[in-house]
Amino acid sequence: MTSPVSEPDKLTKTVQDNFAYFLNQAFAPFAILSGRNFVFTFANVAYVQLMNGRQLVGRSLDEAIPELRGQPFIAMLEKVFDTGIPYHATEIEATAQFGGDPGLTTRYFNLSYTPYKNEQGITEGVLALGYDITEQVELKKKEGRQVLNEQAYNLFMQAPAGFCLARGNNHVMELVNKEFLRLTGRDYEIIGKPTIEIFPELEVQGYLALLDRVLKDKKTIILNESPAVILKNGLRETLFLNTVLQPYFEGDKVAGILSILTDVTEQVLLRKEAEELGERFETMANNIPNLAWIANADGWIFWYNNRWYEYTGTIRGEMGGWGWKSVLEPETLPVVLENWQKSITTGEPLEMIFSLRAADHLFRPFLTRIVPIHNNEGKIIRWLGTGTDITRQKEVERIKDNFFSMASHELKTPLTTIKAYAQIAENLLEKKGDAETLGMMQRMSIQVNKLTHLIEDLLDFTKMQNGKLNYKESFFDFNEMLVAVIDDMQKISPTHKIINNMVASAIVFGDKEKISQVLNNLISNAIKYSPKADNIILCTGLQRNGIQLSVQDFGIGISEHDIQNIFEQFYRVDDDSQSTFPGMGIGLYICSEVIKRQGGKIWVESKVGEGSIFYTWFPFDHRNKIV
Repeated sequence: MTSPVSEPDKLTKTVQDNFAYFLNQAFAPFAILSGRNFVFTFANVAYVQLMNGRQLVGRSLDEAIPELRGQPFIAMLEKVFDTGIPYHATEIEATAQFGGDPGLTTRYFNLSYTPYKNEQGITEGVLALGYDITEQVELKKKEGRQVLNEQAYNLFMQAPAGFCLARGNNHVMELVNKEFLRLTGRDYEIIGKPTIEIFPELEVQGYLALLDRVLKDKKTIILNESPAVILKNGLRETLFLNTVLQPYFEGDKVAGILSILTDVTEQVLLRKEAEELGERFETMANNIPNLAWIANADGWIFWYNNRWYEYTGTIRGEMGGWGWKSVLEPETLPVVLENWQKSITTGEPLEMIFSLRAADHLFRPFLTRIVPIHNNEGKIIRWLGTGTDITRQKEVERIKDNFFSMASHELKTPLTTIKAYAQIAENLLEKKGDAETLGMMQRMSIQVNKLTHLIEDLLDFTKMQNGKLNYKESFFDFNEMLVAVIDDMQKISPTHKIINNMVASAIVFGDKEKISQVLNNLISNAIKYSPKADNIILCTGLQRNGIQLSVQDFGIGISEHDIQNIFEQFYRVDDDSQSTFPGMGIGLYICSEVIKRQGGKIWVESKVGEGSIFYTWFPFDHRNKIV
């Protein structure tokens, strides 16, 4: 046996015996473990008693106490032996055959492992000292459980779900929380009473039979959105409850049932209402002549109305998600996908015209509108799309365009002749000195010029609709072009003075003739719609890499409602103040389209009775795409 003292050969036998006697009198278990196999070379009486009197000395820890295998003690000892550093731990759990216990039990110890070394400083073993603190740990746990039980009870009583504990075959109410009493309309007087006496109305609904089954089968029953009719103050109230009926065990025996009730009445009623609304919507959508569909927020279409399937000749199941692409006109599919994805990303509605293939394999144009549907928080949850067949409308427009084109061409030739003869007649009358007739002829020429402008508008409109309006672009001096337009307009408009407030000139790239036509139209409108005024003011200025022009009149003005639509084709202001002014509602539409084509913008500010200011802005060079 290797002694832990520095010079064991110098210790007398008397001293060694006294040292062993002292250790054996110690209350705490103590042992000396030698070598890296941790062989017991000494174990005091307390240690031997702790280990149920088994033979320890001369045996390794693993041999003497095999039940410690797999527990952390060997690893702790090896670390102390290898590093030479003591190790101390508190409340370490150990499972073994301890003295006084019938079998394997778990106890708790405060441990101290200290290395002992020879004269060369080499570790030869470990001194193991332990204190059994099982009673203290158990007491602490018991106190902790009491605290936890109090917390659990408070949570139980304050829980948003209804809880009740019923005991025995008669399901006598033993414990309830406030939410249970609120749901059922009862009070704490139900404690100690059987369930059938408290809730006689539940017997015919089958709930008491479910309680009996839980007691018998010892298995939990879960009910989702189960309706229950409860008597509250003599009135019947229907609740929808998520219910858990859970057996409560004491040992192996079911002593009662814990019931957990969550009120989902509001959610169920709202869902049923939504389902009814959905059914009504589906019925309505299936009986309209338009195509209709609904998509998720990410654009995945999950529902089409009957009209869709009738028109396309497709069947349910093949159109889900992005299946609609198979009936879309291939040429326009990329643009439609791009715009649809943009709407999904931005949340903006989509409006487009594109063709869909019918069951007869012919493509027909549809005006498609897709709008987002938001929840209460403003988040998009669905998209609703509709498609309106505009084949007839397109045909009418085609006939109308053909008529305009034909009429314009047919009228232009005789009108040109009339204009030429009128010019000759004016010259002759001027030579003869017939001032009265000359004045009448000049007024006729003004009307002929107006008719000429109208016909030119019609020709441009039909070309624009067919994509055949040609643009001849070059660099030109904007103010020089504007001066020429003003001079021409001033000659034929003696009733108004056109005031020119121009700034420094600018060179612009674009179609000079088309832009001149736009300015001519704006000035003509300003004169036409201000019959009681005598001034028109034009202003220019350099703005944002371009030139801005304003045409101001002091006439009848435009209402806020009409301003929103004033640049649409064929739009005419429908009120008494403008009903006397002739026009077809295409002039401003043409102006708007020309300006857009030249990379510019047009807008208007106006007040009824005070006049209007029309603004245009043109970039210096629209090819640079700078706005």
